[in-house]
Amino acid sequence: MNISGKDHSIIKAICILFLFTLITVPPCLSSPIKDHNITTLQSGRDAINEGQYEDAIMLFDQIIKSGKNLPVAYNNKGIALLRLGKCNEALDAFLKVKNISTSDTDLLLNIALSQECTGDHNQAINTINQAINISPENADLWLMRGVIMRENLDYISALNDIDHARDINNTRGDVWYERAVTLALNQDYSDAYEAIVKASTISKNDTVYIFNKGVIEERLGRNRDAISSYDKVIEIDPSNVKAWFNKGSIQWNFYHLNESLNAFTQVVQLDPNMSDAWFFQGLVLKELGRDNESVISFEKASNLNPQNKMYKAYSDRYEKKNRTTNEVPSLPIPVSSLLIICIIISAALAMFSYYVGKYR
Repeated sequence: MNISGKDHSIIKAICILFLFTLITVPPCLSSPIKDHNITTLQSGRDAINEGQYEDAIMLFDQIIKSGKNLPVAYNNKGIALLRLGKCNEALDAFLKVKNISTSDTDLLLNIALSQECTGDHNQAINTINQAINISPENADLWLMRGVIMRENLDYISALNDIDHARDINNTRGDVWYERAVTLALNQDYSDAYEAIVKASTISKNDTVYIFNKGVIEERLGRNRDAISSYDKVIEIDPSNVKAWFNKGSIQWNFYHLNESLNAFTQVVQLDPNMSDAWFFQGLVLKELGRDNESVISFEKASNLNPQNKMYKAYSDRYEKKNRTTNEVPSLPIPVSSLLIICIIISAALAMFSYYVGKYR
């Protein structure tokens, strides 16, 4: 059984991971700060690391208003804005840095990330090319250009750029991971598997790598290996909904009902709004003969996703069937009347027996 949306799980995960990995490295844009703004700057960076992006932006704005250390303040503000998904504002902040400071590869990389975030792929590639001309041995730049090429569905160019990054540094898990993603999207699952094994070997506890190793193993028909990969993800991160869901779906395909039910139950507990999980839980419960419970699961799935006609059909069908099965057949005569009739008949039989015995 195909799982809806699973074909795109790899690319979505890696795009997010790659974006956040790159922008966590503070670019070296100016000499060390020697005034009181250093405390504010550090507080802002700490806020970014803690995910408090709005607070970070306020702190960087304080430095900007002081008129000092503007390149560093604007750059870090851009990073915070990019984390919030405010692509155009982030780009504006990075361009301000470019206007008042010397461009280097880190700044150009941040500008390219912002341009890519806005959907301007061509301009992002042009910016990356400028950075590559400055620093041709920077693996991050080749990797970034490869990802952008992949977004444009140019898998051959993407693979060439990613392999160039690998040639520069073949000990980075993210490079092997990007290679696996590109190969998998090009449906070269055998080579993708070799690459994802490399990535997950280098970064043994990275759940994104291990999860997508399981996805590729499924594509290769290695379902038991895939279950092992998902179990490893769950061992590291017990709240990983995708790993539980994919494990449950494989168990369902094997008709391992109890194991499948356990997995889908974990999913709906972790994410009660996941309609697919409620639906599959309903299917398993139905197979186990637990009809009343299956009706509740089908109703949950249908209510969460009313546009899904299949969910609605299952919900209506089994709710109606369950109601019919549990109905008590109606009596043609009220119970109270029936009891009175029984008493009268019993009395008549008793009188009949009495008179027969008396006149025999």
